[in-house]
Amino acid sequence: MRIAVVDLVCIQGGGYSVLKSLFEYVVSGMSKDHKWLFIVSRQKFESNAYVKVIHFPNAASGYLQRVKTEWLEVNKVLNDFVPDIVLSMPNIRVFGCKWKQAVYMQQSLPFQKEKKFSFLKKEERSCAFRQHIQGLIIRKSLKKSEMVFVQTEWVKCALEECIRNRPIIKIGYPADQIGSSFAAQTKELNRAFFYPASPYIYKNHRAIFAAIKILRKKGYSLKVYLTLNLSDLGTGGNQYAELSDVIECIGQQSKAQMRELYARTTLVFPSYIETVGLPLAEARAAGAWIIASDCPFSHEVLEGYPNCEYFDPFNATQLADCMERVITGRVVWRSIPYTGDTNENCWDKMMMCLARESDTK
Repeated sequence: MRIAVVDLVCIQGGGYSVLKSLFEYVVSGMSKDHKWLFIVSRQKFESNAYVKVIHFPNAASGYLQRVKTEWLEVNKVLNDFVPDIVLSMPNIRVFGCKWKQAVYMQQSLPFQKEKKFSFLKKEERSCAFRQHIQGLIIRKSLKKSEMVFVQTEWVKCALEECIRNRPIIKIGYPADQIGSSFAAQTKELNRAFFYPASPYIYKNHRAIFAAIKILRKKGYSLKVYLTLNLSDLGTGGNQYAELSDVIECIGQQSKAQMRELYARTTLVFPSYIETVGLPLAEARAAGAWIIASDCPFSHEVLEGYPNCEYFDPFNATQLADCMERVITGRVVWRSIPYTGDTNENCWDKMMMCLARESDTK
């Protein structure tokens, strides 16, 4: 089977991590019986015995440049390669492509029901564009695809409500993004909390800031670690300067640093829009106590996990109550037996589906 993977968009963040996981799966020889071509922009991938890589670095300069590159250059490469199927990673089909296409869909914002963003509010305009305009483009594109791959059941169900004529296949998320689970025997809960998230509005840092103010009025001392820079806390960082004795901005962390933080803190996760919510899966693997937003993705990732509780992400008082129970020792952490890493490889699942589609005429 001849497979072309196209991603001119994901050069950082979660989307890049997924693409990198797939690339490493291919270059390791896990799918060596197939002919692979990766068409990317600035991602630092190199060709080897199992895969050929072609770069179009200018495509990452903007949306219009990406469209132009796909029309004029990517499609020429695809026509020379003659793929059995094209796998488009960034949520929509390759423009102008005449070959069969499968789409890897990981943009959940247009399909969530927790929040309707407004173009009239300056801080919401970017999300409003992604929800309403980009969402319309994604829906139309997915309806023309041979199949759609998703990471979670809730996204699958959401897509099935509006895309009825194409198979939507849940394959899960790459296990190498999470790390191995282990047998956690003890956990000493304390006054330290951790929230790894970027400064997007739907990550909902405001709920944490409001909860901190409630707890301080009650006389509690605590520490909250955020993977932000100081400038992300509002204009010049001044908006939340009064909380500087509680909040510590630690910037991006390595996997090893993240695991250490999960081991000694409580994860607070007020985000209300996620496809998976990887910190939830990471904290679960580390045996952490988790305070999570009461949303479909949280319940799916944490299903069967005993050391968590949920709160309304739009109710800071509920979050403060959950944090107060941790501070005062009123939560009961339970040991977790190690059951092994039994998750199927999501890329193996994808390959089986692509092979079946390639065999159809």
